[in-house]
Amino acid sequence: MNDIQSMDIGEQSVAHVEKHMDESFEEIMENYIVKELYWDDNEPNNIRAIAEMYHLEDNSLNNLIVLFPPFIPEDQ
Repeated sequence: MNDIQSMDIGEQSVAHVEKHMDESFEEIMENYIVKELYWDDNEPNNIRAIAEMYHLEDNSLNNLIVLFPPFIPEDQ
């Protein structure tokens, strides 16, 4: 993976989401797929990705939303 400081803000945001999908939410990601992912950036100091999850085997479990930790971009 590239050095975080050499990435633009878009690349940093993708790396942030991928890292937390692999590390913070590993068990959830093993059982669900991301149906939709969007950013809540209404507060400049609290920018977060939000993922609506989809369970392929049990529709009754399709009410899960993942709130990612705040994204703090590195200075360019």
